[in-house]
Amino acid sequence: MMSVNCLFYLTVQVTLFHYSGISLLRPMFYGFPNVEEAYEYDHQYFFGEDILVAPVTEPVNVATQMATKKIWIPEGVYLSWFKGEMLTGPLVITRNFALSEIPVFVKAGSIIPMRTDDFAPLGSAQVLPTSLKLMMFIGNAEEGSTLLYEDDGNSTQYTEGKFSNTPVSYKMDTSNYLLDVTIGPVTGSFNGMILARAYEIRVPNFWPAKTVSLDGKALNYVPLESSFAAYSENSWTYDGSTLSLIINVVTKQSVHNSLKITVDYGFYKAFNPYWFPGFSGILQRLIQAKKLLDNQWGIDTVYQEDYASLLNATETGMKITYNPQNIMALTSVFKTDLQDGTKQVENLLGLKASVKEQILSQLTNL
Repeated sequence: MMSVNCLFYLTVQVTLFHYSGISLLRPMFYGFPNVEEAYEYDHQYFFGEDILVAPVTEPVNVATQMATKKIWIPEGVYLSWFKGEMLTGPLVITRNFALSEIPVFVKAGSIIPMRTDDFAPLGSAQVLPTSLKLMMFIGNAEEGSTLLYEDDGNSTQYTEGKFSNTPVSYKMDTSNYLLDVTIGPVTGSFNGMILARAYEIRVPNFWPAKTVSLDGKALNYVPLESSFAAYSENSWTYDGSTLSLIINVVTKQSVHNSLKITVDYGFYKAFNPYWFPGFSGILQRLIQAKKLLDNQWGIDTVYQEDYASLLNATETGMKITYNPQNIMALTSVFKTDLQDGTKQVENLLGLKASVKEQILSQLTNL
């Protein structure tokens, strides 16, 4: 399903393959032919130019329900898509992964275009979407850009020049704590081209905004919704579970005009979005740990008051989502709650040993 949602990214990368001959799935030595690790770590690969995938093929430990994997991060800065960790290569990391976790890393500065609907219906890959999600993996890269390539998708008219490119870029002004995002204008055309489009700009591991403006007009803050389709106005919001700034441009914009979004995050400049490496990933594990503990009710004598600190840590993302202005205070106690919650699980006398081992493994083997 991720491949369908990444259709625009796939289109851009396949277009590069068409002109360069470099395949979509690339072994590590394509990019690093003179580095020994590029040949040694042959179970990982680049998915296009920007994404590094390291499938977990190692056996799962029956007791912990986790697998241990070594991953080579090449030279450069890479961001863990699902865990929210920033890594600077070259280095080799050893990580433990649950069955639901996939090691995917994105080069800092990359912009990954996706669909706004997370569950695309069958046949949707053949329909040009009227809205796009732009995932901006900034990390330490002060600027980044991409081109959104499009054609009709069902003919060879692109060989006759019937296609379009839409530039997308961002630039950080770290002295004034500003982020500028620019989309368009489109160049080129083809039959059936989308003439107006809505956008969801999502920036993981970023500061909450002080203000956000679209072409000079201030956008309102609104509570986080479950989907892009639920928003009724151009606005911004914040997802505390992934520390993501989200800007919703729901009013369709002409692709022939450029639009500029400016974010002022100066009020929160003291906050470090990478203060806890892998924050998003550990939140997901805390949620799974809570489910395991909740499932023991009526089986073993385990009560929520016995692991109150773990519950507090689990709710951190939700609390930040509801009150992003309190992000400093909420994150300052997260480490303590996590440590205390882990000790509380260790001290649960009524908890089955196998369940305790699985939970502790997920909370300590990050």
